[in-house]
Amino acid sequence: MLQDVDDVQGQADTWDSLGHAHHQLGDDRRAIACYEHALELFTQVHDRYAEASTYVNLGGSHRALGDLGATRAAWRRALTILDELGDADADSIRANLDQLDASRLH
Repeated sequence: MLQDVDDVQGQADTWDSLGHAHHQLGDDRRAIACYEHALELFTQVHDRYAEASTYVNLGGSHRALGDLGATRAAWRRALTILDELGDADADSIRANLDQLDASRLH
């Protein structure tokens, strides 16, 4: 229905929600596909905060699959956006990245 009315924001929100649902169900490969589709749509509507949030979620799914390189890349993208927006959530992403890097050293 959202495609029929050309509601790109609604489509992006829906794909992000589907990604979250798949992640919660343990199907992280499908979650990643949903998050990536959501990111394409969020980019089209220039919703930078939602884009950053989806990158955080995408990183979580990559982490669940053990792909720490992809986790790091997604979280760095989120951090870049949040820093550009001056959003306080950047600090928690920075802490997650620091923790991820510290765990790699052990």
